Amino acid sequence: MRAGAPRHPGSQGSYAPCRTGRGDLVLHVPAVALREGGNAIRQKCQPTASKELREFRRWAVAEGKLGAATASEAATFLTAYVTSVESGMATLEARIDEIRTLAGVDVFALDDRMLDRAIALRTEVASLKPFDEAILAAVLVKVGDVRASGATDVWFCDLDGDLVPVDRKRNPRKELAALYAAAGITVRQDFRVP
Repeated sequence: MRAGAPRHPGSQGSYAPCRTGRGDLVLHVPAVALREGGNAIRQKCQPTASKELREFRRWAVAEGKLGAATASEAATFLTAYVTSVESGMATLEARIDEIRTLAGVDVFALDDRMLDRAIALRTEVASLKPFDEAILAAVLVKVGDVRASGATDVWFCDLDGDLVPVDRKRNPRKELAALYAAAGITVRQDFRVP
């Protein structure tokens, strides 16, 4: 129920974006998760490594460890890399907005029930940040709506790990596990679904 791109292709299961286009499933995405995704991409995908690589190239040329032709090719490569990332960043918001119009994708806004549930979560799961409380509340409420419409298999996909029922060291997070079990949700850390 959360937006994101698959980490890598796999042979087990199918990726949600392919199956939503065929109508096999519906991907429900809280609208605020799309905003979070854009912010995460902007923060984590900056071409900062190119600065270090350019400095290394200059040093290697000055020390005679890199020839002029190779240095020129490296500069061309690094410029192409930075240009590609900057081009992607320039179209990021438009690409995120396109998700809203994809077949099989339901981007939904938080409603009063979800906001009330987010407030209640503060006493149920102490370790969550306010934004994660809102996302979890949206998921829990939306799952009830989806199940009421007849859906039987419901998965929650969370790639950043803040809302999975185990921590980064694989220790159980019992409060989250209990919430998901009560709602009948299978939690996945990828977008492969059976």
